[in-house]
This record gives sequence, structure tokens and C-alpha cells, in this order.
Amino acid sequence: MPTYNTKIFNRIIDIKYEKKDKDNLMLLIENLNIRLNKYESLIGKVNDYNIIILTALEIEDELRELKKIISENKIIQKKLEDKDYQIKKFSSEIVHLKDRLYKAELELQEKNKNEITIENEIDQINNLIKNLNQKMLSIYE
Repeated sequence: MPTYNTKIFNRIIDIKYEKKDKDNLMLLIENLNIRLNKYESLIGKVNDYNIIILTALEIEDELRELKKIISENKIIQKKLEDKDYQIKKFSSEIVHLKDRLYKAELELQEKNKNEITIENEIDQINNLIKNLNQKMLSIYE
């Protein structure tokens, strides 16, 4: 396992790492030094341990905030999934109702056609009756 020699908060340290983790390790060290440098004005006024504690507290605060955001995002994601399920359910119901409406419209058209046919037949029968009545009357005249 290789050793990485680096400077963290003005101290040289050796860190053992796996080769695949070197880039990530370097980035983490750089980010840690940036955080520690925020408290550079405290060097000499408080001991290094206190500065490290302040940095750790800052990191923990950010971690807590990120966990809170992740938790809120999970809740939002769950709500979105529920809404998506409801939308799919309603969409399916709309399709079903449209199918029923289409069938009902077809039935109504068929009934209207039958009604027209029946009316035409009634008209024909009425005409036949009228003609028969006229013929019967003509016989008696």
C-alpha cells in the first residue's frame, strides 16, 4: 500500500492509501485544508486541537443539513411517486370512461336508427290505413 506525504493544517503527515483512492484522497485533503484555513486567524490564539474541533463541528453541521435535505427530498420523492400513481390511476379510469362513453354513443346512434326505422314503418302503416279507409269510404259512396 503506497504512502502519500502531505501537509494538513501546516503539519506534514503520511497517509497510506490504495492506488485507486489517490485522486479522491488528494481532493479530500485539499477540501479539509480549505476548511482549516478559515480559522487561520486563530492560530497562536487557541491550540490546534480547538481549531480542528471547530472545523469538525462545521463539517458535522453541513453533514446534518445535507441529511436533512436528503430526508426532505425522500419525502418529496415519495409524494411525487404517490401523485404519479394517482395520475396513472386516473388516466386509466379516464380511458375506461371514454370507452364506455363511446359504446354508449354507438348504442344511442343504433337506437336512433331503429327509432327512425320504426317511425318510417309507422308512417307506412298509417298511409296504408289511410288508403284502406279511403277505399272503404269509396265503396259506400
